[in-house]
Amino acid sequence: MLFKTQGIVLHHIKYSETSIIAYLYTSEFGRQSYIIKGARRKKASCGVSLFQPLFLLEMEVFHNQKKELQNVKEVRNYPVFTSIPYDIRKSSIALFLSEILYKVLKEEEASPALFQFLYDSILLFDKIKTGTGYFHLKFLIALTKYLGFFPLGQYTENTPLFDMLGGCFIKHPALSPYFLEHETAYLFDRLIQSANNELIKLEMKQQIKNNLLEKIIDYYKLHLGVQEIKSFNILKSVFQE
Repeated sequence: MLFKTQGIVLHHIKYSETSIIAYLYTSEFGRQSYIIKGARRKKASCGVSLFQPLFLLEMEVFHNQKKELQNVKEVRNYPVFTSIPYDIRKSSIALFLSEILYKVLKEEEASPALFQFLYDSILLFDKIKTGTGYFHLKFLIALTKYLGFFPLGQYTENTPLFDMLGGCFIKHPALSPYFLEHETAYLFDRLIQSANNELIKLEMKQQIKNNLLEKIIDYYKLHLGVQEIKSFNILKSVFQE
């Protein structure tokens, strides 16, 4: 049957000489894999350029729940980004976030709230002019609400540590080695509590942001078993001071 759906590009790979397989998170069907025939031809009507990290798509697709690979009838890039493809920092963050989403979003069923969060966040990221260097940290923390391990509590004098396994702020060191100590826990909490339009006020040095991001990735690894994020090194090199 033919359906209309919105999609968010997570990843794509080559398939045959002229085609690709695109992995998308869709509004109607959750995560899906689509074969895009002829996408690598020079004059393709549905070319590979449409399937860049985090691109937003409007699609007409043939959906058969018994198949692993779905087919598309029409695809268009909409809304069209105004900054992400043209800003090396934003495009590097988009590559990084799409890799994480590709590894953590596995459900082949619709989640309207999760899709709307992703869609709205990506649109906001394309529009913002300040706070770019903090966006991905805030995004990954906010995403945990939908994945089931959002941090509980907050940093205080009585709870100055963050237990990464338990997912909460604590008073005494955890029995496991996986916890954030005083300054790191404080900065982690500032990220949690800050609104998107307040990110620029955080004023952290790049090395501190890198360290926090490493801890957030570790948090994902502990709860979801996420493997190595290859684009992290690319991201660090782009944001080098």
